[in-house]
Amino acid sequence: MGVNGDELKIWYNSLRTRYTKLKKTKSGDGAPERSDKDQRVLNNFSFLAPFTNKVKKRTVVSVSIS
Repeated sequence: MGVNGDELKIWYNSLRTRYTKLKKTKSGDGAPERSDKDQRVLNNFSFLAPFTNKVKKRTVVSVSIS
């Protein structure tokens, strides 16, 4: 194929990240418009659905001591 293992790993990780971002829909958005490429990613990576978890948003609190 002409690609090394590190490049394939980066490619896979970026598509996996793209899949999880496409899978998320915000409340009230309705059905988002997706390109053919986005739809292909959702279809081909749907096997990851049981292995992806929603991560709670982190809240950053800064405290200053005087």
